Amino acid sequence: MASPEFWERIPELSAIAVIAADVGSPLRMRGSTARALRQLAKDGRPIDSLFDSVPPLADIDLVAPSRPSARELHDRILREFGESRFFHTEIKTEADVARYEGLANVQISGEPEILFSSGEQDSDVDERAFLHVNYDPDKRKVRFYDQGSGPPEGISLISKKELRLPQFALADLLYLVRRFPNSPEDPAIRTLAEHLKSVGGASVAKSLRGATNRRAVFCFLKYLVDHFLFRSNETTQVLHRILGLDFLKAFAEARADGDPLRAMVNLDLARPKARQGLMCTVVPRLESSGRTRKWIRHVESVSIFDADSPTTTRLLEFEPMTVQIDSDLNGISVIGPPAHLEVDDPPDPGCCRFKDFDRGVAEIVWVDPSSHRVHPRLGVVAEGEGQDERVQFFTYCLNSGSHVASLRCDYNFLCIGAGSRRFLNVYRIAKQDAN
Repeated sequence: MASPEFWERIPELSAIAVIAADVGSPLRMRGSTARALRQLAKDGRPIDSLFDSVPPLADIDLVAPSRPSARELHDRILREFGESRFFHTEIKTEADVARYEGLANVQISGEPEILFSSGEQDSDVDERAFLHVNYDPDKRKVRFYDQGSGPPEGISLISKKELRLPQFALADLLYLVRRFPNSPEDPAIRTLAEHLKSVGGASVAKSLRGATNRRAVFCFLKYLVDHFLFRSNETTQVLHRILGLDFLKAFAEARADGDPLRAMVNLDLARPKARQGLMCTVVPRLESSGRTRKWIRHVESVSIFDADSPTTTRLLEFEPMTVQIDSDLNGISVIGPPAHLEVDDPPDPGCCRFKDFDRGVAEIVWVDPSSHRVHPRLGVVAEGEGQDERVQFFTYCLNSGSHVASLRCDYNFLCIGAGSRRFLNVYRIAKQDAN
């Protein structure tokens, strides 16, 4: 599928193989990042970093043989790849994967994986991998064995008789229609849809609580980002076809006001055929359970914008920013409308030692109908609302492919830069070339 030279351009792949040698057991990469790498290889589109392949709202999914090796792998990645802090690396053990897949109603065969090994290490996952990255510790050399596109992917229900709880069935259905948008008549998809309709839209909506609700929110958000635009109306509105408008309307009406899941369903139901863009903001929020306190990603807002409106068109065509900036930064232009987010209070400098990314990553995704493939060359601007507004620049990481751009920022920097709990407008910006 791709030559060794294609893979050698991605330095993180070689580095992970070396880490696998130190861990002492094969590792594997799965999920959306592995799929994206396989597609890039199929299309012959070379990239220079693993992080350029991470899709919007996606993690880097790795599987380690044990809990200690997973911790070591995570520490090494953060230490050796500076850009990794802008991404969430999800490292599971084989037991974690089995437990996670045990909650699903569906099984996907032939999913693309990448195997990392050292020396003579061997594993049955090699048969599932489209790419084998092997490090020879004696020669200190990494070799790439591209196995081609691999077996075709297939969908199967784990049990047709006893489908699991509606909230899991909904998440599985959203996952399938996002992954296989051209297969709405697949028997597994039809069976899940019929099961959900038999339960009823309002009943399914009321069954979503807590962690299961968060999972469904992200499943629906990823579905919207993938299919909101740029496909036929028949394809993008596949949920309408397989679940029916009555189900979706009952689902939306049963959710509480302000619920992001309810907002997304209503947004998809009401979407006209006019050219529109989508923008969503995901920020970390502190969650406490007993003595456990951690920052967990939450969907803060999802909104649409009309690409043909005078205001949006002016922004999309790189008119100068309207916010006040220093004179030596003239020529800055906005790409797309601003994202609005509310930050938390910054940490107390008198009590806590500051650490980068200790509150996680804020991510903003633009689905841009104007198809501007421009990378910001200066950074991100955040301006506060109100009379005391000011402009700040923040470190960022932007991934842009086709019509979708994903902007990731250090959430702690945003909080510290704002100086207090407040609303910010965050822009993608570019520096115009002097003519």
